[in-house]
Amino acid sequence: MKAKFLITLGSGLVLAAGFTACTQTEKTPMTTESVRAPAGIQDDAARLVYVTYGKDGKANREEITAARWLGQNGGFSAGGREDYLLKIYYSNTRETSLKGLRHASCFFGDAASVAKEFFPAGNTAAEIRNLRTAVPEVKASSDGRMLGIAFDHNAKGRVSFRLAHCESGKSTISDSIISNWADGKPSKKVSDMKATKKRTVAGNQRDDGFQIFDDTPFSEDLPLFKLRADYDKAPQRPDAKPWAGLDLKDPKQALKFTLLVQKYFYENMANQNPRNANYNFIAQNNKNRFWCHMPWMHVGPNGREAIHGMTKERDLIPSMLIPTYKNATPGSDWGVAYFNNTGCNSIEQVFGTSTNPKRDPNFMGGKFGDGTVIIKMLFTTADFPEVKGAYTWRATVSGPGETERKLQNVRHIQMDIAVKDYSLKGTSPALENWVMAGFYYDPNYDFDKELRTVLGEENPLKSIPNVPKELFKMRPMGVQTGFDSPDKGESIIFPGAYANGSGGRLNGPADNPKTSCLGCHGAAGTGAKMIPGFLSMRMFEPYKGNTVLDFNQQFALAKENFETDMQQ
Repeated sequence: MKAKFLITLGSGLVLAAGFTACTQTEKTPMTTESVRAPAGIQDDAARLVYVTYGKDGKANREEITAARWLGQNGGFSAGGREDYLLKIYYSNTRETSLKGLRHASCFFGDAASVAKEFFPAGNTAAEIRNLRTAVPEVKASSDGRMLGIAFDHNAKGRVSFRLAHCESGKSTISDSIISNWADGKPSKKVSDMKATKKRTVAGNQRDDGFQIFDDTPFSEDLPLFKLRADYDKAPQRPDAKPWAGLDLKDPKQALKFTLLVQKYFYENMANQNPRNANYNFIAQNNKNRFWCHMPWMHVGPNGREAIHGMTKERDLIPSMLIPTYKNATPGSDWGVAYFNNTGCNSIEQVFGTSTNPKRDPNFMGGKFGDGTVIIKMLFTTADFPEVKGAYTWRATVSGPGETERKLQNVRHIQMDIAVKDYSLKGTSPALENWVMAGFYYDPNYDFDKELRTVLGEENPLKSIPNVPKELFKMRPMGVQTGFDSPDKGESIIFPGAYANGSGGRLNGPADNPKTSCLGCHGAAGTGAKMIPGFLSMRMFEPYKGNTVLDFNQQFALAKENFETDMQQ
C-alpha cells in the first residue's frame, strides 16, 4: 500500500511525501527478504527492524534487540535512540529519503513482549507517556516525538500493542498525522470511518477500533495553503518605513512604532476578503507589498497544516499575569509567520528559491538585512468565554498532546512583531538592532478610551478599509530592545497591557512565562533550547554568543528540519 500527498512550493516545485507499508508488494517486500537475521536473535523475539532499499532494490536490514535499544551492554545512548525514533518516524511518513532510498520500519514479535521489553514500566528512558486518543508520545528522545504507537484493549480486557506499519496493526501513521492530498487539490468528501470489523480501505487492512480520515474534511469554502517561496521576485529595494528614526526608549514613540508596523502588515492582508476571514492574510494575494514564508516548516507532526500553513507551537496554559487568560481551558497554539521583501531576500541567500533551491543551504549566511519585518500570527484551539469574540480561522489542527488533526475553529490571540531597522533609536548593535513588539486579544480593549490620548492621534488602522472588527481588539502589549527587565529600560509595557514574560519582560499569552520574546529568539543558532527547563538568570545576561541565524527561530527550525531530512 502506498499513499501520497503533495506540497507545492511557489511556482511549481513539488515535494512528494508518502507512506510505504512494511508488507508492501514491491519488488523486494520486507516480509520476503532473503536476509540472514543477526546471530542471537530468534525468529519470535521482540525486535525493531529498519530496512533501506538500494538503487538496485537490494535490502539493507538492521535488527535491534530490546537490550540494545535500552542501552545495555554497549547499546544505544539516549542520542542513539533519538536517531532511531527519527528513522521510524520518517520511514512511516515518507516513501523515500532525500537520498532517494525507500525505507521501512517495524516492531516484530509478540505484541505484549514488544510493549514489555522495549517500553518497560518505570524506565524513564523508554516509557510511553501522555497517552491521549490513540497516539501517545514516546519518551525515548529529548522532545518526545510522536510515533503513532497505540495501546488498545481487546475483547478480553488485555492491552495489546501495535505500531504503524507493523504486521500487528497494518495501519499507516498518516491516519493520525497527515491529511491526504491528491494533486495538491483538497477533497470535498469526508470519510470518517469507525471500524467495527476488519476491513480494507485503499488497499490497507484496518483492525478494530481505528478512526480514520482518508480525505481532507473540506465541506466548506476554504483555501489551500501555498508556500510563497519565489524569493527572487521580492523587490531588492527596501520598503518605505514610516517608523524610521523613532526613539524606542520613549513610550509614546514606542507605541507609535508598534501601531505603524501593525498597519504596515494589515494593509492588503487583513482586508483581502471581507466575507470570508479564511481568505485573508494570503501572502500571494497582496499585490502592493511582497510577503513570503520560511521553507522547511512542513516536517513532522507539528509541521504546517493544510489551510493556512500554521505550525504547532505549544500548549496554551492559563496565564496568571494576563487577566483575560487566567481561566484558559486546554488548547494547542498554532502560528504562521510572514517575512517582508527584505526578509525574503535574506531567505533566498540561504535556501535559494522554489525553482532553484540550494542543495547545500548557506546557513552561515542567515542574516537579515536592514529593513526586515517579520510578523507571526498565533491562534489557539482553546475555547473559553474570554476569547469567543476573537478573529477566527478554520484550520486542520490537533489538540494538546495529540497528532490527529481535524477541521476546527482556531482563535487569534497573539501577534508578534520583529523588526531590524538601524534608523531606530534605542536598539542594540550587540543584538543586531532587533526590536520585538507584540499584541494580544483583549475583548475589553478600546483604543479611543485608552490610548488615543497617549498617542495624540487616531488609530492608524482606521485608514485601512474593511479591516475585520475583531482585529481592532488586538491590544498593543509593548516593545523589547534587550534582555533586561522593564526597570532597566529594555522592555516597555504599554498602558493597560500586561506582559507574560519572566520578570515583566515582553511575552504574550501563547508564550512560555519562563522566557521573553528576545530571550527565546536569541537562542537561535546557539543550540540552546528556546524554553529552558528551569529558570536561570544567565539567559538575561549581556549576549556573548554567536548570532548565526540572526535571532530567528524559524531559521533555526528550518535548518533542523532540512538537516534531519538529509540524514534519513
